[in-house]
Amino acid sequence: MKKTTLIYECDNKNHNGTLKMEGSLADLTAAAGKILMEISKAAAKALDEEPADIAIRIAGASIDMLMDEKKGEGNE
Repeated sequence: MKKTTLIYECDNKNHNGTLKMEGSLADLTAAAGKILMEISKAAAKALDEEPADIAIRIAGASIDMLMDEKKGEGNE
């Protein structure tokens, strides 16, 4: 079985991140989903909210960041 690795390293000071990935797209997608699920459950517990609501907020923020990045590319 092929090993899938998905690593995200982030500088807490300025929040610049580096993503390192290995494996098939399907494996990486599943890994990213599992990470989102675990983060959502932990955040929901800390905030006394539903994990699905947290996952939706994270997904929405991710989409916003992608759109901002796309707009930035258009301005270059």
